[in-house]
Amino acid sequence: MNILFYGLGGVGQRHLRNVSHLAESVKVAAIRHTSNTFEIDDNLKVNHNVDIIKKYNISIYHDLSDAINKFKPDIAIIASPSSYHSILALELIKNKIHVFVEKPISTNLENLDSITKYLNKSNTKLCVNYMMRSHPIFKKLRKLIKDKYIGRILSAQFVHNSYFPSWHEYENYQDLYAGKKNLGGGTILTNIHMIDLIYCLFGLPKKVTTIGGRLSSLNIDVEDTIACLLQYEIDDQLIPVTLNLSFVQKPDLNEITINSERGKIILSFDHNQLTMVKDNEVKEYIRDDYKRNDLFVDCLKEFLLSVQKDCDVDTSYFNVIEGHFLALKIKESLNTNKPIKV
Repeated sequence: MNILFYGLGGVGQRHLRNVSHLAESVKVAAIRHTSNTFEIDDNLKVNHNVDIIKKYNISIYHDLSDAINKFKPDIAIIASPSSYHSILALELIKNKIHVFVEKPISTNLENLDSITKYLNKSNTKLCVNYMMRSHPIFKKLRKLIKDKYIGRILSAQFVHNSYFPSWHEYENYQDLYAGKKNLGGGTILTNIHMIDLIYCLFGLPKKVTTIGGRLSSLNIDVEDTIACLLQYEIDDQLIPVTLNLSFVQKPDLNEITINSERGKIILSFDHNQLTMVKDNEVKEYIRDDYKRNDLFVDCLKEFLLSVQKDCDVDTSYFNVIEGHFLALKIKESLNTNKPIKV
């Protein structure tokens, strides 16, 4: 299998390690515009003694069309800054190359109609790395809600806080795509995983209202903190779902709370734990045996399955695109300072 990479930073190298173990007879090429060859491990620690180009025998190209024509990839993995995702994905799909792309699929609506058109008329597969869908505690939560475990839902809260200047020890935060508007940064699209999980559980809301912006003192030109009210209709009743995203907060907090008349369910990704309170009875579901890299592996396995079996999987384009549109509506509400119908 010929695999083309666009982006071999921290997440790109993680995908490189994982796919090398999952696929047979792998040949690797990469499009590169940097001279960095050091290895970045799963904990984002740098090893300057390892040259990844030599370690994985990677063929280097500087142009996408050149790589497509000469290397003839079967699949491509896009782990570039967000603003390039849809441009690259469209060109690859036009050439009938299966694509696994980091979230988000795009930073705006541009190219999405064309991507949809080419996917509809071919057997080419595109999956987005929404790996949090694979987490066993989220799968458990998804089933509990589907089965109405705690009865009628009254409200829900989704919170994701982190501090992005500390994400990568190998680069200054001012160079990181997350803090740059022209590279598709900002907490909404960078932390789009949580928006995708809202969509997984509840579908699309009636309306969204977002406030926030660049509230920190960091030298960035994107929103770093937002609060969003999403108005849902569930069981013929309007309920509030709130979303709080920030990548300038300490300590990290990554959790979901679902409230009902009979109790609540609290999901903590930080502790791999689900706490279920029903009629004052408390149960816990803990998966401390599950490692973060398992999520990436599971998502890649799904993608490879979709390619090998010519089938759709949970993270296929048409199963995630409405959630992506929701993220763009949340961003539109922030930028216009107005409620937006979805």
